[in-house]
Amino acid sequence: ELYYKLVKAVHFAGFLREYEGSEREFPEKLPQVVPGLTKEQARELYAIAGEAAFGKEPVEAERKEAARELYKKIVRSLYRGLPLYKKAIFQSIRSWMML
Repeated sequence: ELYYKLVKAVHFAGFLREYEGSEREFPEKLPQVVPGLTKEQARELYAIAGEAAFGKEPVEAERKEAARELYKKIVRSLYRGLPLYKKAIFQSIRSWMML
């Protein structure tokens, strides 16, 4: 769910609309549109999302928290780059910020 919200937020900000988020290229492209995000962080988030969706074991609490913090960092960064009218819409869609 967290990763789905991330992809929706990235699309809303006007980026990477040609990706659904499941492509291997997505985490490689994400740092190009999210200031301050490293490729390693994007890959880690993608890996955790994959584990959560397809893993045999539940994702460890520490990894879930790491993913949550990366998500927040990405959403804040995207928000800062939005034009004013989109910021108002983004804020009204509280589900992106809720975890």
